[in-house]
Amino acid sequence: MTKKNVFTDFEWQLLKDSPYWLQTALTSAEGRMGMIEKRKEAQALEDGLKSYKARTELVREIVGAQDGKHKVNANTPLPEVLKTLGQIASTVESKATRDEMDELGSFLMGLGKAIAEAHSEGIFSKGAISDAEAEALEKAGDALKATAAHKAARAAAEQAARQAELDERRRKAEEAARQRAESEQKKKEAEEAQRQAEEAAARLEKAKEEARKQREEAEQARKLSAERQQRIEAAQKAREAAAKRAAEEAQAAEAAQAAAQRMYEVKSGDTLSGIALQTLGNANRWPEIFELNKDQIQNPRLIRPGQKLRIPEA
Repeated sequence: MTKKNVFTDFEWQLLKDSPYWLQTALTSAEGRMGMIEKRKEAQALEDGLKSYKARTELVREIVGAQDGKHKVNANTPLPEVLKTLGQIASTVESKATRDEMDELGSFLMGLGKAIAEAHSEGIFSKGAISDAEAEALEKAGDALKATAAHKAARAAAEQAARQAELDERRRKAEEAARQRAESEQKKKEAEEAQRQAEEAAARLEKAKEEARKQREEAEQARKLSAERQQRIEAAQKAREAAAKRAAEEAQAAEAAQAAAQRMYEVKSGDTLSGIALQTLGNANRWPEIFELNKDQIQNPRLIRPGQKLRIPEA
C-alpha cells in the first residue's frame, strides 16, 4: 500500500496531473478543436474522475487529490507529453506495487478512451475514435506501460521474483539444516572423543590410586606389629584415664548438687506453692520442690510439719 508521502513534491504533482497529461496527449494528436469538442472532452474527464472507484490506496489518493487545478500546458507537443507519461510510469513502478501500477494504467487509459469517444459523439459516429486519437492512446499506453503486454510482463516478473525468493529461502533453509546437521555431528564426535579421553584419564588415575594404596598397605604391614602394641597400651591408658575422669566428675556432680541444695523445715499450714513463693520467689516452681523430695512426699498436697525439704537453687 503506497501513500503520497513516499513521493517527492515534484513526483506527486506529476501523478496528480496524470489525467491532464493524458488529455493533452489526445488533444495534441487530434489538433485544433472547437469549443464544443473541448467542453465534451472536459466533461468526459470530469465524469470519469467522479465515477471511478479506486481499488488501491495510491489511485484512491490520486483521484481524491483532483480539484480541477493542474500545471499541464495544453499546447505541449505529443513527444514531450509521452516523455512525461513515461516519467510518471517509471516513478510509480519504482515506488508502488504491481497492483497499483496496473490500476493506474487502467484508470488513465479508461479516462483516455472516454475523452476520445467524447470527441466524436455525433449522430453518425457515436463512440468512434479517430485514427490519430487511437494512435495517441496506443503510444500513451506504451509510455505508461499500461498495455496488456506490460501488465503480463510485470505479473511474470513478480511471479519470477516471488519464486526466486521462495527458492532462495528454501536454499537457505536447506543450507541451514545441513550446517546444523554437520554441527550436531561434529558436536557428537567431540563429545565422544571427550568421553573416551575422560575414561582413559579415569582408568589411569585409578591405576595410580591402586598402586599408591598397595605401597601404603606394604608400609603399614611393616609397622603393624609395633603400632598394634602401641595402640593396645594407649587404649588401656585411655580407658583408665576415662574411668578416673568419670569418677571425679560424678563426685564433683554429687558435691555440686549437695552444695546447691538448701533445706527447709515444714511448718504448720505450709504448702509446696507457698514454700516455692517464700524460698524461690515464684509459687509456680513448687513442682521442682516436689520432684526433688519425692523420697519423702508421695502426694504434693500432703506435707507434714517437721519435714526437711530440699530446695533447688533460686
